[in-house]
Amino acid sequence: MDLSNKRLLILGGNPETGALVRFANDLGVHTIVMDPNPYSPAKKDAKESYDVEVMNFDHLFEKAKGLNLDGILVGVADILVPSYYKICQALNFPCYATPMSIEVLTTKNGFRDKCETAGIGVIPYYPIDKELSNIDNLNIQYPVLVKPVDNGAGVGMNVSTNKEELLAHIQIALSNSKRKEFLVERYMDCDDMLVYYTISNGVPYLSAAADRFTTKSQLVGSPVCVAARYPSKYLDRYIETTNKRVQDMISS
Repeated sequence: MDLSNKRLLILGGNPETGALVRFANDLGVHTIVMDPNPYSPAKKDAKESYDVEVMNFDHLFEKAKGLNLDGILVGVADILVPSYYKICQALNFPCYATPMSIEVLTTKNGFRDKCETAGIGVIPYYPIDKELSNIDNLNIQYPVLVKPVDNGAGVGMNVSTNKEELLAHIQIALSNSKRKEFLVERYMDCDDMLVYYTISNGVPYLSAAADRFTTKSQLVGSPVCVAARYPSKYLDRYIETTNKRVQDMISS
C-alpha cells in the first residue's frame, strides 16, 4: 500500500508519541500533530503541527475538519482516547476504540471493575462513598494511596498515613478529576512488574513482561520507573495464574 503524502492526524505530543510520528514519516505519511504544548517533543518530527487543546472537542473539531485528512490516530496517551473516538465519529473515520473500551481503559475504577469481573486480582481498596460518610466504618489500614480515577502520570496522587492526611488528599484527588471521583487503595510495598499485550485480528497475545525498578522514596505522585528487566522473574507464574484470564477479558 502506497501511503505517500497521506495526511494523518496524530493526537498528543509526548516523547512516546514521537516514535509513532517518526515511523509514519518513514512510510511517507504527511504527519500532523495536535497538542496544547508548543514545545511537545512529537511536534519536532511532524510535518505539520498545531497548538490545540485536544481534550476540548470543539477546538479539536474546528481545526481538524479543514485539514483534508486521510486518517486519525491517538498517540501514547490514554487520556486522549475519548477525544480520538469523538473526532473519528464526527469526521467519519475508522476507530479502534469503543465506548466500553474507553470506559475500561481510561478510568482506574472502570479497569479495576472489569478485572474483578474477569476474576483477576486487584489491589485491595476501600470503597469510600462520595459524602465520606462511611470512612470510619471501613477499618482502613494505613498507608493508603489516594488518586483521581481519570488522570495519569501521578497527577493528584498522594500517600496518606492517617485519617487527617486522607481527607486532605481526597480533596486533592477530586480537584484533579474531571469526573470528581477518587480511589483509595492499599499502598503496596512489593515487587513491581509490567505486562504488554499485542492484539492482532481481535486475538490478544502476551508479548512481553518485565520487572520494574522504581523510585519509592517520594510520597507524592506515582513511583517513577528508572529501569526494567526482561523477562520478568514472575513470567512463568503470571502465565500459569493470570494470563488466560487477561486474554479472555481483552477478548470480551
